[in-house]
Amino acid sequence: MNYHISDIINIEKLQSLMQKFTDATGTGTAVLDLKGNVLVASGWQDICTQFHRVHHETKKRCSESDVALANQLGKGKKYNVYRCLNGLVDVAIPINIAGNHIANLFIGQFLSEEPNQEFFRKQAKRYGFNEKEYLLALSKVPVLSDDDVKLKMEYLSDLAVFIGGAGLSNLQLQKLTEELEQRIEERTHDLKDAQVAAVKMMQDAEEARQSAEKANENLKILMVELKRSNEELEQFAYVASHDLQEPLRMVSSYTQLLERRYKDRLDDDAHDFINYAVDGANRMQRLINDLLSFSRITTRGGEFKTTDLNPILGQTLVNLQQRINDTHAIIVNDELPTLAVDAGQITRLFQNLLDNGTKFQVDEAPRIHITVKEQDSDWLFCFRDNGIGIDPQYKDRIFVIFQRLHSKTDFPGTGIGLAVCKRIVERHGGKIWVESELGKGTSFYFTISKRKDTGK
Repeated sequence: MNYHISDIINIEKLQSLMQKFTDATGTGTAVLDLKGNVLVASGWQDICTQFHRVHHETKKRCSESDVALANQLGKGKKYNVYRCLNGLVDVAIPINIAGNHIANLFIGQFLSEEPNQEFFRKQAKRYGFNEKEYLLALSKVPVLSDDDVKLKMEYLSDLAVFIGGAGLSNLQLQKLTEELEQRIEERTHDLKDAQVAAVKMMQDAEEARQSAEKANENLKILMVELKRSNEELEQFAYVASHDLQEPLRMVSSYTQLLERRYKDRLDDDAHDFINYAVDGANRMQRLINDLLSFSRITTRGGEFKTTDLNPILGQTLVNLQQRINDTHAIIVNDELPTLAVDAGQITRLFQNLLDNGTKFQVDEAPRIHITVKEQDSDWLFCFRDNGIGIDPQYKDRIFVIFQRLHSKTDFPGTGIGLAVCKRIVERHGGKIWVESELGKGTSFYFTISKRKDTGK
């Protein structure tokens, strides 16, 4: 069977169902496909999200444990209990559709007995974890008795059977749809062939040559204009950095000095006016700095070097740790490839996209899933979040410099972050786009070329 579980099961509804199970029982859950990709996650413990699945070695242990569980289920076991190499207990149940094993339902990140403190201290020392924070996270891990586990597994085994039945119904519907589409395609095949033949007959070799020459001339003109535009932008950025910063600092400094010196003589309106002036000067400085940074992505980028992107993502998560903690964000990711990149710019690309995913939220904790897929000439990345979403009519506008869809009072920022992302991706020989609906989250897709000469 060539179907993936996400093709025949509504993952969003399954996520909601597992979250309710977690809310009711306090037990963390997950649904993984047979390759170990996390499709659903609820109630994961801090010791896993902030330690085990962040460090590349302990994360590898997590993946090995997932595979070991899956292999046992593939041998026909009803469910399998497994002690993770990082010290926690996981239990897995197979999800079968039409007799085919396509995914696994997990509960886990718990202990079957009081933890061996010495084992976890050694583990913290080995992987460079902060021992105090690591043991604090360990203290939050629940200890479940065999009866507790058995009771939950009986319920989840029935749930897995129900999921399989629902998937079978969806699979049968998809097959009927595919058969109908195949019939339509066969009926229109001859018509398409005739249309293609007519177009080819209308093509004239001389017109094609002339069109190509004209296109080349236009391209040369555009290249000259682009070079001139880049030079002007670089010059403007230089002037902005060196000639506008000092007057702005003076405006801000003297305005604040005015407030301190005449504080007792000013009324509330005057204080408000001074605050508006200082805030405006500070925002102008941020805009100038962002513009300078934007202009130098191409002209002053770093050298492209063969780089493992997993540590870059790890550093990005460290940079955003305070935001992640404040928003209770859950970030999961595929294993990332090794590519020839400008490491500093890729760090900024990841940070901007993760910052977006944690910022544009209203009612629930952010969940971000980072996936990656190898293609013929590039790698396709996707940062998928559960945020407020974007109206499709604005999907191109968001990558334009200083374009904002929300007021700065609702969501702070200068409106340059995604424009920076676009320029970084293009420098790496790729393209970036967005797929989203209001209220249904956003998926940012981008590619990075496999070529080592990109960006020169």
